[in-house]
Amino acid sequence: MPAAFTTATAVRPSGHEVAGDAPAGASRAWTAELPEDWDVPSGVHGGVLAATALRAVGEALALEPVDLDRPAPVLSLRAAHASFLARPEDRRLALTTTVVRRGGTTGHVDVTARSFGAPVDALAVRALVARPRGDGDAWLDADPPDVPAPTELAPGGTDGRELSAWPMTPPPLFGHLDIRPALGDLPWEPGWAPGRPARYARWARYREAPTLADGTLDPLCLLPLADLPGPAVWTRFGADDDLRLLVSLEMTLDLLEPVRDEWILSDFRARWLGDGYVVVDADLWSARRLVATLHQTMLVRRVPSDGPR
Repeated sequence: MPAAFTTATAVRPSGHEVAGDAPAGASRAWTAELPEDWDVPSGVHGGVLAATALRAVGEALALEPVDLDRPAPVLSLRAAHASFLARPEDRRLALTTTVVRRGGTTGHVDVTARSFGAPVDALAVRALVARPRGDGDAWLDADPPDVPAPTELAPGGTDGRELSAWPMTPPPLFGHLDIRPALGDLPWEPGWAPGRPARYARWARYREAPTLADGTLDPLCLLPLADLPGPAVWTRFGADDDLRLLVSLEMTLDLLEPVRDEWILSDFRARWLGDGYVVVDADLWSARRLVATLHQTMLVRRVPSDGPR
């Protein structure tokens, strides 16, 4: 049976092609439906929405015509930039993919997602796909944060440290994850102190690992883990301050290496906040390898400390 994440982000052909003039072929239409148990308190989770759109990219590439005399290379996702245009009001989505270019080494695919009946798109993504080149050069000029291994930390899911004192409804999404807070103290925790860096890291693994045929994890499963940067901002505010909620506006994902271990360490840094916006970077580590990075520009919304959450 497919893992819960695979099912939640599944797309289905809508049964017809969409007229288009992309050089590599006509656009294709898809449908999806986002389950409520993958939400955050504000509704549809941006990382799950983006993962669903990128699922359509992979499906569209698999349907591209094959020239038997010159078989096309296998192209997989390397990077994507997502623009969040409107909050989905309906969980049923209509998606459109367009292969803008498919070359011998790289290609680009555009995808949009719109709620059924909505007048505007909720999401627009441009994805870079590429084939492995294996030219021998490689390095990693970065180190993971110095934190304990997940097996040395207490669980922080719906009954653990990270959520037990949250001043809001815990995200339903967290029910699918085994979470171990690793770095940073939240303002309602005993270890919190003012003036510390806006940084927070947590280990997480899926309760049902979305494993591919080669034994690696589905790279799209990194998106929901990377799009949870709120605690990095919260570390800078006291327990009596207004809570800051974050809304994704722009997101850039880079996939670097296959994920060979189920535990993912998401290291968030809110490097700049001002004028009602925040810029957040996330490094995702697994087995001490940097497997992905994510950069976000987000809207900051204040929720009064005595208001509903």
